[in-house]
Amino acid sequence: MKYFNLISISLLFAILLSACSDDDANMNVPEPPEGDFVNGKLVLHEGSFGGVGNITFISDDRSEIKRSIFQEVNPDEDLGELTQSIFFHDGLAYIISGGSNFITVVDRFTFEKVGEVAGGLENPRYGTVLNNKAYVTNSATFDSLTDDYVAVIDLESLAVENTIELGNIAEQIISYDQKLYVMNADGFDGSEITIIDPAELTTETLDIGEGLNSIKRNDNSIYALSNSNLTEIDLSTESIVNTQSVPDAISGAKNLDLTDSKIYYTFENKVYRSDYSDSTLSDNEFITYNSTSGFGTMYGFDVIRDEIYVADAVDFASNGFVRIYDIDGNFIEEIEVELGPNSVYRN
Repeated sequence: MKYFNLISISLLFAILLSACSDDDANMNVPEPPEGDFVNGKLVLHEGSFGGVGNITFISDDRSEIKRSIFQEVNPDEDLGELTQSIFFHDGLAYIISGGSNFITVVDRFTFEKVGEVAGGLENPRYGTVLNNKAYVTNSATFDSLTDDYVAVIDLESLAVENTIELGNIAEQIISYDQKLYVMNADGFDGSEITIIDPAELTTETLDIGEGLNSIKRNDNSIYALSNSNLTEIDLSTESIVNTQSVPDAISGAKNLDLTDSKIYYTFENKVYRSDYSDSTLSDNEFITYNSTSGFGTMYGFDVIRDEIYVADAVDFASNGFVRIYDIDGNFIEEIEVELGPNSVYRN
């Protein structure tokens, strides 16, 4: 009788342990996102002066292409003029409209509008999130290079609660650990990166080089592309640890992007790539495409996982297009999108 009870108790304990283990395992598996715009790419369009921007969704297998998804989901709303960039946080997408001085907040997978940042912004450009606050660069007045600032936004109230004056150009921004890194250049003017400690409201600058136009983070380094060099900044020491020279033939290369194994950049209508170990960036073209656009050639360029996206804005008055290549540079497909495509995001 005692033997039977011992077996029964053991079996019951095993069943309960298995059930608890299964529940624990299920609790650790995140729920897949729900919405019509999951597992694909978002193409952001600036639109044109006087018009409004919008977004195209392209599914990962390219079987589904949906244009103007924001207006489709929110028919009584619009994104304003010159939609510049998107940043993401906690299931939400923050769409920056530089020409209308507001940020539209949507569920990134359903695209339903959930809020708006209005007020305190002047020609906003790029954003990032650190410690539940958004930090957005602002160009302020275009006739001055010293009135730019970073707007500090409370993500609960969606109100600008403070500004960080830079006395310099404010463009791309990266957050890492407890610091912010702001590119003080637009490809024509400026050569520095400002390092901001938002807790102490202190700043310091690193001089990178004239023609600075792109910054990207890879692990604990930021890479910065200027006319003459690709510069690596070690974020643990906040110092320059390596430079790779840019050949004269492609001086002015732009659109820096990084994968774990390769460095990508563009010049005119060509794409190039190099290894991190190279002392000089390669000037052997990797991808070339034909463009008739005076200013819209390579208007957007992004490397997302194992695919390369080239966006062409054509004449900014008619629909642009996105060309997709595999990671080896083989052409996959060209997709017509909307006015002024300037960037592609994984969703």
